Amino acid sequence: NGPLDPTNPSVYGFVEAIYHDLTQSFPDAFVHVGGDEVNLGCWNSSTSVRQWMATNNVTDLADLYDIFETKLLDIVVRKFNRTPIVWQEVFNLNLTLTNGTIVDVWKGFDTETIIAATDQSYPVIVSGCWYLDHLNQDWRNLYNCNPRAFEGGNQQLVIGGHASMWGEKVDASNFMSRVWPRASAVAERLWSGDVEQMGAAATVTERLESFRCLMVQRGIDASPIRPGHCDREVRYCRNQTSGQNTNSEQSQQPHSRVEIVQEA
Repeated sequence: NGPLDPTNPSVYGFVEAIYHDLTQSFPDAFVHVGGDEVNLGCWNSSTSVRQWMATNNVTDLADLYDIFETKLLDIVVRKFNRTPIVWQEVFNLNLTLTNGTIVDVWKGFDTETIIAATDQSYPVIVSGCWYLDHLNQDWRNLYNCNPRAFEGGNQQLVIGGHASMWGEKVDASNFMSRVWPRASAVAERLWSGDVEQMGAAATVTERLESFRCLMVQRGIDASPIRPGHCDREVRYCRNQTSGQNTNSEQSQQPHSRVEIVQEA
């Protein structure tokens, strides 16, 4: 997979059509336009791109990328009146950003980028603390990340964050248990702010454990956060169907039964 061809005018009509459908389906004020891990070297393999760069005196691939991002952000802001969010690479490469563009810092708790972006008056959201596919981090690691815990820059321009579960090692069989209740710890940190100062941190373990049990009672496969059990536990029983295959969808799927058992 490679990036779109920024020298092809039809690309921008295609992009505009995508964002038209997107904004029709989702009325949110913000649109995440991506921009991470773009393989700029791919453009060197295109004869037409190299010829266009030579004709237009564009010598750096980052400058070509800037042309694409500038047109993309113009579409998002001017035509669809949305606030764009970009991955931090777009900022780190010094590409042209519209006023108010939000920088999404995903490469860990990268305070250098956070400070640089807020110094230039760009709002920041942090996601690098909260990658839920990083299984070496339990809920405590996620809870302890304070996105405004840095010196320098403008802390007030760090306006939030998000927890992400990427799909390389997750599917329907383990998604819920990987996400919950770790995402609940992220939610309290983001919604409550300074949890240490307000006293929430002192009781979070008991509250999170109780909330996990409430999710279990509702049939959500939330993982335990420590040894122990809920007043009502979930018992899983899975029985694979046997016999000849039929054309019905029901017969092709395993039967699953979940029991919620009241502890004596």
